[in-house]
Amino acid sequence: MPPMMMQPSPLGLENTTPPAPRPRGSARVVDLVIDALIGIYDHELTRPQRLRINLDLTPLPDSLPLDPAQIVTQVTEHIQARHTNLLESLAERLAALLLSDQRVASVMVRLEKLDAFQECEAVGVEILRRR
Repeated sequence: MPPMMMQPSPLGLENTTPPAPRPRGSARVVDLVIDALIGIYDHELTRPQRLRINLDLTPLPDSLPLDPAQIVTQVTEHIQARHTNLLESLAERLAALLLSDQRVASVMVRLEKLDAFQECEAVGVEILRRR
């Protein structure tokens, strides 16, 4: 934590209040599309489906920046390592994985199956988890 700084007040009095932590912008992954084995139906057990992933990670104040390239690699490897039955389960696992980085205060995970139904563009889930 930075040392307490003395700041002059408009009234000429000394202000010994430490400055607020610097907010840092979030790290985002937008519309990452990968093939994944996900679902409970027979055809979903062996045929990969396109999965769209959107992530928004909010770092803790004064933490080092988050690396989006590292996040993409980590998430892609995690998803492609095994079959998952439910989008909800995968979203929870990804949130836990991303929150295991001590710099992350919160994470939004949105997952969408792009080829589940012909009648719509996508079906999916979105969760927000905080440390």
